[in-house]
Amino acid sequence: AIRQQDRIDRIEGPSPYGSAQRYQLLAAIGQTRQARKAIEDYLREDPYNYYMQVFLGDIDLRAGRTPDAFRQYNAIRKTSPENPYLALSLSNYYGTLEQFDSAAHYQREAVDNEMIDLDYKLNILKDYPWLKKSENAEYEALQSLVRQYPQQENSLFALAQYCLDNERPSEAEPLLWTVIDINPKNDRAWQSLLGIAQADTTTSDSVYEHLVRQALVSRPEQKQWYYLMSIIQARKDDLDSCIWYCKEGLRQPDEIDLRNKLGLLVQLGDTYMRQNVPDSAYTYYDAALAYDPENVYILNNYAYFMAVNGGDLRKAEKMSARTIKKDPDSPTYLDTYAWILHLQGQDLLARFYMQQAWDKSTDHSDPELLEHYEVIFGKKPE
Repeated sequence: AIRQQDRIDRIEGPSPYGSAQRYQLLAAIGQTRQARKAIEDYLREDPYNYYMQVFLGDIDLRAGRTPDAFRQYNAIRKTSPENPYLALSLSNYYGTLEQFDSAAHYQREAVDNEMIDLDYKLNILKDYPWLKKSENAEYEALQSLVRQYPQQENSLFALAQYCLDNERPSEAEPLLWTVIDINPKNDRAWQSLLGIAQADTTTSDSVYEHLVRQALVSRPEQKQWYYLMSIIQARKDDLDSCIWYCKEGLRQPDEIDLRNKLGLLVQLGDTYMRQNVPDSAYTYYDAALAYDPENVYILNNYAYFMAVNGGDLRKAEKMSARTIKKDPDSPTYLDTYAWILHLQGQDLLARFYMQQAWDKSTDHSDPELLEHYEVIFGKKPE
């Protein structure tokens, strides 16, 4: 590898990258003096290369030679005080000495340096812990980035994410909408806005629907937003619109998104059952089970609807049995199984499972559960 690096240097000439590579290779085989000399040789060729200036000090710092590192950093301060990498190296130096206030001061100085680009500054905040040790210091640094880059979606999103991580969604939300204004296709911003809306119990149905519609306009190729719109329409009892959104979502090309594709198929099955079109419902349930054969929600709904609509009771029983095998404590699945057994005339066994469903339920006012209990036992529950 060193010989190959020699050839590259002969062809392309000395470079910071090549010198750093040579250092790493020589250090890896224990030739530490020669490794350091590779950096010193390059600095003689290009003494004002900012990155390589601090490289020598960083080598000493990693090796535990903190006085040597500090001497190198001091030399840079005298010759190249504008070096944009110096502040970060000093931050690490003071962090190594556990002088965390000084470490945070220099980390912030690096974040505020106009010669460093935004992505590098965001990495400084993410990868180095010193500002995190001081209350509000990281927040103030992120605010500084937003002031420096008010039209950069990454600076705004970083501050929004900090607010979300610290349970301040009301501060994050306007920042995220600004990100969307800059880049309507920013998926992370849409997902964060969705998370805020879903977590806030005071979010009105109209506000939630507006958010989902806006996301659908911006990201029409993503199945997720069609699925969420189908749920909204189903809650409004607009079943034709629900079916339209489901079918449009399934037509989108994103085949990787199996979770939402499955949701759309199940939603179609459920909606066609609500419209009393069982054959169509069964078609979509079968399609959903092809993707997720052990999905207890699909198995339960499919089995129940098949049973109450005069379908194949043996097939329904087998599917229902799989649900209670996977989740034997679910009153819903136990109730379905008991009802299917009752429809087959197996009332002795049906009573056994119906009693379990009743005992495990926390909602004894559920009208369907009450009805099934009274029919199977021939009396009201005690």
